[in-house]
Amino acid sequence: MQREKAGRKSFTLSSIYAIAPCLYIEMSNLVANSTKEPPVSMRPLEGVFFEDALQSETVDIYKLLQLSSMRQKDGLDEQKLYLTELVGLFSGPLTQSSDIPMAFRWEIDAKEYSSTSMLFELYCTSLCLAEKLFASANNYKASIHLLEQCKVMLGEWKTAELVYPACPYKCTKEYLDNLLYLTRASMLLAKKGASGMALATAMSFAGKVGFHIPQFSDTALNHYLLARSLLYHKVSQVEEPEQGEAANEAYTAAKESLACCRLLDRSKCHIDTDIDTALNAMLEELPEFLQSMEQVYYSVEVPLESIRLPSSVQA
Repeated sequence: MQREKAGRKSFTLSSIYAIAPCLYIEMSNLVANSTKEPPVSMRPLEGVFFEDALQSETVDIYKLLQLSSMRQKDGLDEQKLYLTELVGLFSGPLTQSSDIPMAFRWEIDAKEYSSTSMLFELYCTSLCLAEKLFASANNYKASIHLLEQCKVMLGEWKTAELVYPACPYKCTKEYLDNLLYLTRASMLLAKKGASGMALATAMSFAGKVGFHIPQFSDTALNHYLLARSLLYHKVSQVEEPEQGEAANEAYTAAKESLACCRLLDRSKCHIDTDIDTALNAMLEELPEFLQSMEQVYYSVEVPLESIRLPSSVQA
């Protein structure tokens, strides 16, 4: 395995010292975890013994033993605690007590990756927790913060190409950008009574997520359909549409909303009771609405691009 050059005070800790305080402050503000335990696509593998490899002026050997044990626990609460303790360890002076650097091993999508870089460990721990917080559907802000910190780490991590056997796709800016788009879209969809602008922005963000990302692309596609269905439904709800262009646009928007609603796979969405109820109502009411528009206003479809949608915010 390729290794980073490491002296007695190595592991490129100066970069970690600059990042750690930001992570530590945010971790203290995480809300209680959801009862929904999300699937994992990455997990730490055994073989790290902090007590054998490091000496700290602020953390005693018993704390290092606890840290080694804590690393293997994969519950949300346990991983939050591990990241908090890990950041606390990196925030103080450390020396390497062995001539052989620690090797951090992670399994990502059933493949094993190794590195001697502490930034690899901090990055993977932060990303794994960010993914779990996203999947639990009640900690979007904390997930976004951790993903942003992962981007900072990538900028500081100069030896990512030395990860064995190759740098995983999750250690790239492209992957983080995709996950940030998805998380922001999901957070907007979770807002009660989301405005037209919020729905348009959610649709735009979800639509920017690549189709090739394991575990998350399906969610992004269905969140795009959800945002599009809700947005066009909102556009179609005009008061007393007069016969003519306004009625045609309302008719076309309602037809698009119904089509997206029928394509939606709710099992791959973050949907609460309110949205679920709204979707059921749309499936029941929109066919009658369309029939009424055809018979009363003689509505016909117009090009979708002719329908003016609310402005969306750029990321």
